[in-house]
This record gives sequence, C-alpha cells and structure tokens, in this order.
Amino acid sequence: VTSSEPLTKDQEAAFVAMIHDRMTEMVYTGRLTSFETGITPKPVRWIPVLKEGKEALRKISIEDGLGFDDWDLDYYLNLYVNDLKRDPSDVELFDFAQSNSEHGRHWFFSGKMVIDGVEKPSSLFRLVKDTLEKNPNANKNSTIAFADNSSAITGAKIKSLVPAYGLDSKVQA
Repeated sequence: VTSSEPLTKDQEAAFVAMIHDRMTEMVYTGRLTSFETGITPKPVRWIPVLKEGKEALRKISIEDGLGFDDWDLDYYLNLYVNDLKRDPSDVELFDFAQSNSEHGRHWFFSGKMVIDGVEKPSSLFRLVKDTLEKNPNANKNSTIAFADNSSAITGAKIKSLVPAYGLDSKVQA
C-alpha cells in the first residue's frame, strides 16, 4: 500500500482498523528499540483450599476466568487436599484451565459420539477435520491444521525482525 502524501491521523486510524488484528498484532509508531514491555509479573498466589475448600477454587475460577465446572472443582479439590496435601498456586490452576480448554481437549472430541444411545459413525473432531479435507481450496492455505494442537495459514509476505547474528556470520551472539 502506498500513498503520495502522508496519511492524516483519521486516515491512518481507518487503515489500521481495516488491516490490523488487535488480538495478534501491535501497531508500532516508531522504530522498535527494545523488547521491554514495562509489565511487572504479579507474584504467585497460593489458593487456600486446605482451609476454605471448594469455595476457594470456585472463587479463583470466577476471578481469573478459569472456567472450572463442578467436576473440575471436585477433582482439583481431591487432588490437592487428599493426594498432594497442600494448597495449589494460581499458576498451577491456570495451567489446568489451559490444558482443559476446548483447544487442548482434542482427545476428548476424538472419542466416540453417542447420542440417545446410538453411536455415530464419526467423532465430533472427525466432523470438524472433514470440513478442511473436503474443501479443495483449504489445503492451499492451511499449513499445519490439526497438528500438535495448532493451526496456521499462509499469510502475506512481511519484513521480519530477527537478531543480527542470524543474518551475519561475523556477528556473534
């Protein structure tokens, strides 16, 4: 994209809104000079399940958006109270939430699908995969779909920011 004149702030905002994905991209208004974020990590918190029980797990699930259901709460309560005999950290519980997300449960969606006592010929995951495999144009764009719980598509050619030692053999890391 080129322009014969510098864009006005409104034109720049309109252009960015058109092409920019706020979830995966960041607009830099100047040269990048550091990878410093200015973010200070929060300290690890210990969740008092030994003292407060299931309610402590329910509270952090709501506060941090972990999405634990009653089965999860009972399972983690038993794990920490009876097996590990200690309180969990918020980091451990966040990790469990990520592992149990729908993205991390491909094994679950690959299981037998039984509706009203009748086993269906395909798993739910197989049905999803079929949409990619049956679309003649999809495989031209999807580079690693359903591999290692990830997916990627072919995008536009861009300039990449890489360390100098990756480009010049005279520069040492």
